[in-house]
Amino acid sequence: MLVLDNVELHRLVRPLIYPLIILLLPIAMPGALVIILSMVLGLIIDVFNDTLGLHASACVFMAFCRPFVLSIFRPRGGYEQFAMPSYQKLGLSWFLRYVGLSIFLFNAFFFLVEAFNFRFIHLTLFKIILSTIFCLLLILIHQMLFARTKV
Repeated sequence: MLVLDNVELHRLVRPLIYPLIILLLPIAMPGALVIILSMVLGLIIDVFNDTLGLHASACVFMAFCRPFVLSIFRPRGGYEQFAMPSYQKLGLSWFLRYVGLSIFLFNAFFFLVEAFNFRFIHLTLFKIILSTIFCLLLILIHQMLFARTKV
């Protein structure tokens, strides 16, 4: 948060990597707990950014959509009971689709609520797409650098 807090490229790309915390929670974690943790995370970010609930509402929205996204990309044999979403366990293709759709939903909610009008919808859609691509790239780099590997 401290590094990417004020990074904005040409007012079109805002790299928000903190939603990865929500995305990497265990799959079997109860939905209510995920929503509560997302709310707390979003409120912490809001306090530091002085955004009056924008991050909290986007985090809660993503946490609400998380079970639906997980069910869309459910593997043939289902998920392991205590599985953590990671590209090592479920594959890079699955991870990119799961994170890509989740980050897209997060960014769509975030930028549409931030703009709060449809006057410049084309600019808002462009921001959503570019920020999703950039966030997905940052998350993939983060996972490749810091994720635990199997021994």
